Amino acid sequence: STMWRIFRWNQSINDYDEFPESDFIPGNAFWLIHKEGKPFDIEDALSVQSSSDFVITLQANSWTQIGNPFAFPVDWSDIGSSPLVDLPIRWNPDSLDYELNQPILQPWDGYWVRNPLNQVVTLTVPPLLSDGENILPKESFDFQNGEFVLQIRSNLDDTKIRDNQNFVGMVGEQNIIYSRNISEPPPISNDLRLSIIDEATLYAQNTVRVNTEGAVWNLKLRTSRHNESVYLTFDRKNNLPAGFNTYLLDLDKQVTIPINDN
Repeated sequence: STMWRIFRWNQSINDYDEFPESDFIPGNAFWLIHKEGKPFDIEDALSVQSSSDFVITLQANSWTQIGNPFAFPVDWSDIGSSPLVDLPIRWNPDSLDYELNQPILQPWDGYWVRNPLNQVVTLTVPPLLSDGENILPKESFDFQNGEFVLQIRSNLDDTKIRDNQNFVGMVGEQNIIYSRNISEPPPISNDLRLSIIDEATLYAQNTVRVNTEGAVWNLKLRTSRHNESVYLTFDRKNNLPAGFNTYLLDLDKQVTIPINDN
């Protein structure tokens, strides 16, 4: 515990268990932190049988940390699951932030997957090597008339602490990237968390269908730091429709907070 620590999410207590020995099985993922930032090495281990499918269980209405049980990448589209289960969410150690909509499970990477159903769901992972072509288009999507998306970024002043994976906007059903609402996975720390709230559910992405009336999203910003500044940046993925503008409202003080240069 003085050199490295390891955690796994426990939905029943809405918190992490530290070093849960019974969970060290293939298909599970963990948070690992090393005091000196050294890589994690394993020797004299056996690989999972790759002659048959591997099954991962997702408990009802919960988040689960999963890992690719095989030593090669597997396309998410080849994995048998409920269509209501969102694409995996990955932690990027370089950007220190989550990445949504991961189409491929890479070996040795951990992922969050949420089961929104009130029943157990099983993921059937086939031993099929990904060809690397199952990549979702990111910024190249052609927005249609009336569509717009705002990415809301937050960062703690003079630190690398950030929460940038927050998206709101108006899109049509054919928009394969932004038309689906994506719940926000549990954070690893309380340093900074920006959430989009809709009917008591926390979202990382929340969009509505195109209309002429506009829309409102409720944001909640939390930090365990005291007396430090947090910056919000509104990054437009495309132009707003004619006659539209962006406003940030302080609900406590009932005032509009000006947004200048995003």
